[in-house]
Amino acid sequence: MGLYRIALRQGMRMGELGLLLNKEFDIGGDVRVVKMKGWKGRMRIEDRGVGLVVGWGNMGTGERILGYWGRGVMEGRKVWEGRGRRKGFEVMGGGYMKRREVEEGVKSVKVGGVRLRGG
Repeated sequence: MGLYRIALRQGMRMGELGLLLNKEFDIGGDVRVVKMKGWKGRMRIEDRGVGLVVGWGNMGTGERILGYWGRGVMEGRKVWEGRGRRKGFEVMGGGYMKRREVEEGVKSVKVGGVRLRGG
């Protein structure tokens, strides 16, 4: 998904990613990174204390933004990610999913914060 073979959620900030892509893929761009005052590497969007500018209705919270990046790879598959709903990108599902198999999969990777509901 995308022009370069890198992980979708790789932990780099935009400036780091720009520098990496420019160097590793010989893009030749004039990349300049401006350091942000008060930023700590593990901060989340809501930790900045300046609010969130919502450019799209489904992206109303930091959790939804993380959900979008984490589930964007599901697009084009028969998985519903709540797009257009009140909890967009905080939920996902599909009528063909088997609850027991999903539960076993979630437990096997020890994912926190997951709640399963439905039949």
